[in-house]
Amino acid sequence: MGQSYAGPKDDVLRGRDSAYIADLSHLFSPRVIAVSKTHRISFRDVEGDRSLRYAPNTSVGVGVGFHYKWLGLNVTLPVTSSEAEENGHTDHFALVANSYGRKIGVDIYAQYYRGFFLNNVRAFEENWQGPPPLNSSMGTITLGGDFYYVFNHKRFSYRAAFLQNERQKKSAGSFILGGYVNMFSLGTDKPVLPPPLEAYFSQKVDVEKVATLNFGVQPGYAHSFVIRDHFFLTASLQFGLGVQLGQYKGRTDEEFTDYRVLTTKGTLRAAMGYNSDRFYTGLTMFSDMQVLHGTEGVSIERNTGIIKLFAGYRFSLARWKRKKS
Repeated sequence: MGQSYAGPKDDVLRGRDSAYIADLSHLFSPRVIAVSKTHRISFRDVEGDRSLRYAPNTSVGVGVGFHYKWLGLNVTLPVTSSEAEENGHTDHFALVANSYGRKIGVDIYAQYYRGFFLNNVRAFEENWQGPPPLNSSMGTITLGGDFYYVFNHKRFSYRAAFLQNERQKKSAGSFILGGYVNMFSLGTDKPVLPPPLEAYFSQKVDVEKVATLNFGVQPGYAHSFVIRDHFFLTASLQFGLGVQLGQYKGRTDEEFTDYRVLTTKGTLRAAMGYNSDRFYTGLTMFSDMQVLHGTEGVSIERNTGIIKLFAGYRFSLARWKRKKS
């Protein structure tokens, strides 16, 4: 028997155009996945136009997941390489919840990292030998959420690209209006600026503590290109302007400096792959960059990224149960 879908009348009532979007959420959709996460912190010397780029030592995770109707879950286990072990140890916890509704999407996140390494030391010292400089005391906490509204939700589907419980049948795009609110804090007992690099940077980049509250609006545009019915390429870009309330303390400062500034935030989502009614595979990418202002002559950039590879197969649980009985 052929695959059954909601009819055109039902699709109109549910707010989608069946000529552009096929609903596959009634099928059980297990998958295998590989996930790589990053959380980079850059300390920029504005006058010298140079940056110290720190990153945590996190590994690739591999695992399994599924999606069925409104419920989705992914479980991964870390895989550590010998090269990663040379970059020190990072304690980290990251909880990210994504809700890709037809009209409204929400991202909620809570992230903790402690233990970073300087991953661009050879940009200044070409003959650097051994592992990069480590800062085991540097820690960050990020709490917040993003939300957005998809205007052309009847013809454009975020779910098809990032959840794979729908299929984009024809190319379509949509303007997006979003907003965000988040809190960020960073602290370290050890110098951010390693002694061998002091000649390249102002002492102002040697941050000890910074804490910010950020909120703003983030408009953008998203588009999915469908090639030969089942191959797809999706890109979504949002650029925001907001208010930042912060406190900053350099290593040589005796007390905190309070500040209020306008700041920027950019979010990129992308996906590509193959999506049929049964088999699907591909890659998704998420990148979020926010400028965190410090004292005059210094800016701090937070860049969070996730890359996920996946492959899966859909089938009907009801039909499988009937076969079992």
